[in-house]
Amino acid sequence: MGVFDKAAEYYQKVFELGISGAGALYEMAANKLRDGFEQPADWLGKLSLGRVRIFKDTTREGNERVILTTPVQKAPTADIEVGDIEVRVLFFNRTTKGEIIPLQPEGQSWVTQQWVSLPFDWAGGEENLRYTYVIPAQDSQMTHLFGEQKYYGQVVSLLYKGEVLDVQAWPRDLVARIPQQPKAADNTLSPDFMNEPPPGFDPNAPMVLPPLPEELPRQ
Repeated sequence: MGVFDKAAEYYQKVFELGISGAGALYEMAANKLRDGFEQPADWLGKLSLGRVRIFKDTTREGNERVILTTPVQKAPTADIEVGDIEVRVLFFNRTTKGEIIPLQPEGQSWVTQQWVSLPFDWAGGEENLRYTYVIPAQDSQMTHLFGEQKYYGQVVSLLYKGEVLDVQAWPRDLVARIPQQPKAADNTLSPDFMNEPPPGFDPNAPMVLPPLPEELPRQ
């Protein structure tokens, strides 16, 4: 749970019981006391985000769609638990009134995600997570009141065991809108803008869109 001082006390107590008292737990306790505890900072450089790839689908009518491919890169010698990897993406829109607004919880149904290949084999040192972001068409009344929304950018955060290891923000000014982000965000990579959809993605596949909320998401 990250309470390393308290955990060390209990490992010491188990170790002092000896093999006869602790059984199989004795060896585990001895190893922990010898090797220490893994800290979140130990994973910096072993697990990181690659250069995000963005495809803006301009062929659609009525709905803006953006395909975001997010690489998660692993060092060759890193032994990780796949279930502890988490990627979070917060999309931002810009209205015709000039406001830049984050996607609110009621708009999360506009986003779908999937890993491109499962199970993970880390071929080439990375696995890709694909996000499909579709902004539903807006009626004229809502557009008049709040302005039309267009995709502006996103902040991608990579977490391992609940700790943020890396952040990629585009445009870069968006990182200032996310509090308490790590220093990794200061050196965020510029994305690759793709002219064609990513491999294996069918831009003509039908998609069921959610109804537009009564009010557009606002800050």
